[in-house]
Amino acid sequence: MDSGTGRYEFASDNTAGICPEAWAALEEANINEAPSYGEDCWTARVCDRVRELFETDCDVYFVFNGTAANALGLAQLCQSFHSVICHEYSHIQTDECGAPEFFTKGSKLLLISGANGKIDIARAEAVVARQNDLHSHKPCAISIAQATEFGTVYTRDELAAIAEFADAHNLFLQDKKRHGRWRAGDFFSEEAFTRVRLSSETGGATRVKNAFSGRAVAWSSNR
Repeated sequence: MDSGTGRYEFASDNTAGICPEAWAALEEANINEAPSYGEDCWTARVCDRVRELFETDCDVYFVFNGTAANALGLAQLCQSFHSVICHEYSHIQTDECGAPEFFTKGSKLLLISGANGKIDIARAEAVVARQNDLHSHKPCAISIAQATEFGTVYTRDELAAIAEFADAHNLFLQDKKRHGRWRAGDFFSEEAFTRVRLSSETGGATRVKNAFSGRAVAWSSNR
């Protein structure tokens, strides 16, 4: 909440103060020496915690911010002749200055409409059906965000429908978490990692007025 206006601000967690629990954890980690380049006990603990959340053995990598997580995640899935299905108002379309296209070396974003910022599966089916020409970009991934740019949240049934769509079309699924959604329990489990090829699950770490910033990318070791 903005102490000056008494209003809640939802523009970005970059503008908010850090929560007391995260600040206390940072102070604790700052007391003694620790190995660098991800060899410290803190990194190992958080990686294990992510694996616990997903109930599967996945690889976890840390990057600077959400754009890096989204773009680098897609770059591991797609090549230049591939395409990525996303909502027309998704963050990778409206707010990342071409980073997904740049790091994938040319993958095309296939924009799908849908109410409340959510992908409409029927419209996604129609768009995929049109990508059957020899020289069309080949759909390779579908990217969603939880919550969406409109602040709405996919229900478990909606997530299941998207997972089935991805499975039916042999697509990778990128699921991007923001604003603590990893803690809310609306994530995919081992079944999704194995069956639907969920790969680039990303979530926020500690972000506060750009003093600290981070994103984690979880990769299934089954792929």
